[in-house]
Amino acid sequence: MHKIKIQERIKYLEILLDEIYAEHADIEGRILDLEGDLFYLENEEAGIIKEIKDLKTRLSNMVVSEVDDTLTGDEFRDAFIKCSWFCRRQAVLDDVVPYWYEHIRITNSRLVGSDGYRAISIKCDSIPENLKNTYIRWDVRNNFTENANPTSIVGASNYLKTLDKLMQQYNDNKILLINESKFKEMFYHESRKQSDKNIIILKLLGVKVAFNQDYLETMLRAFKNMDIEVYCPECWHEPIMIRSQYQSALLLPMRL
Repeated sequence: MHKIKIQERIKYLEILLDEIYAEHADIEGRILDLEGDLFYLENEEAGIIKEIKDLKTRLSNMVVSEVDDTLTGDEFRDAFIKCSWFCRRQAVLDDVVPYWYEHIRITNSRLVGSDGYRAISIKCDSIPENLKNTYIRWDVRNNFTENANPTSIVGASNYLKTLDKLMQQYNDNKILLINESKFKEMFYHESRKQSDKNIIILKLLGVKVAFNQDYLETMLRAFKNMDIEVYCPECWHEPIMIRSQYQSALLLPMRL
């Protein structure tokens, strides 16, 4: 290539390169602007999601607070109310909950409530005939017959069998006989905070196990002032089980 043509080519390419540099800088500037817009939108999105979740939680708490949990001495109703304490009471954003976590299972001889983390089974001799083998939503307090649904629900029978099997599994664990009022005095070790949950660590026959404190207090509330059998976990990942003459309850541990 002739010298002059080479020089002309170099000049042309340098001009072209300057144009590319300018366009590159312009695009980078627009990208920075878009990244700023994206950051703003993501923050706004997160804020809206959080507000929706908080409002749903507040609404759910209002619904829960309006439910009458007073025990009146009516054997069936009291058993139902106690079981409702173990159900999934509060709505969780984008959470698909199995039907039986929000409903009390009523068999021929007992009532069962569970939210997947805890469960209670209460024997009852006063179950009305028309309520046997039905499900009733946890927040029902009157008109049980009108709110009863048949138990022919997919997965329902397996759920109850699994729960019974789980409770049976820990029957051989060491048992301590105490009154419910002495429980914390005997087993309390320490309390902690994990995220938004209160954690209580129990020391049962030398084994330290962590539980959701609110769940444990609900469990003890169901056995208030009763003589109970405490089936002690043999390691940190085993549940605790409590029984009285007519009630059996189980609570899964937490990982710290």
